[in-house]
Amino acid sequence: MSHSYEETRSVAIDLLLGNESPIYPLNQYQHFMLDIGIVFDKREGKNVSHEPQLDHGDKEIFLS
Repeated sequence: MSHSYEETRSVAIDLLLGNESPIYPLNQYQHFMLDIGIVFDKREGKNVSHEPQLDHGDKEIFLS
């Protein structure tokens, strides 16, 4: 399921402010994107994987 721009932005800000604990260091684009997927999984009650699969829509939003 794709998330909205606002949802993605909110998770990104929470990670950067330290309101969410990242699994990976946030100094690389790919790690930042994985951490966003992990937070989405946690918030949706899914099993948290260290390799979350963001769908195409989420990846596109992350790039914008």
